[in-house]
Amino acid sequence: MGRTAPSLRVGVEREIERLKKIFSSIEDPELREAAIESLEHAARLYNAFQRSPSSDPIEVIIFSLITELYRRLRKSCGC
Repeated sequence: MGRTAPSLRVGVEREIERLKKIFSSIEDPELREAAIESLEHAARLYNAFQRSPSSDPIEVIIFSLITELYRRLRKSCGC
């Protein structure tokens, strides 16, 4: 049975909090900041994932990390 929107939201929020704890121990301040900032996009993206009953919270996190990386690369190369 698929996830409902509230359970996906709760799962995404739990995953974000878990990863923030891990990322906060990254010693390099720039890398730590980039990692934590990338998680902020997950909260904005989960709405798109709730349309699919098989969505898993980690899919939202991974997609947010990929899209943030893409955004930063485009910005750094001036594309």
